Amino acid sequence: MSQHDSQLVSQTRSSGVGEVPFEPGGMFYSRTDERGVIIEGNSVFRRISGYMWEELKGAPHKLVRHPDMPKGVFNLF
Repeated sequence: MSQHDSQLVSQTRSSGVGEVPFEPGGMFYSRTDERGVIIEGNSVFRRISGYMWEELKGAPHKLVRHPDMPKGVFNLF
């Protein structure tokens, strides 16, 4: 992880907003198993999540759910 990415992780965790800006062309991707456990994610997903990959891999995907996203809607995805 670059120094810039480390700063973004720090900013994301310390902000109460829960949002991280990213470039319009910055496609992010993640994949879970059938139980919703994260098994894969690209570098953009990792950066905007605010977590290190070691914390994301094996964690429930709801870890990255925005506070304004209703739990029921998130479960549908």
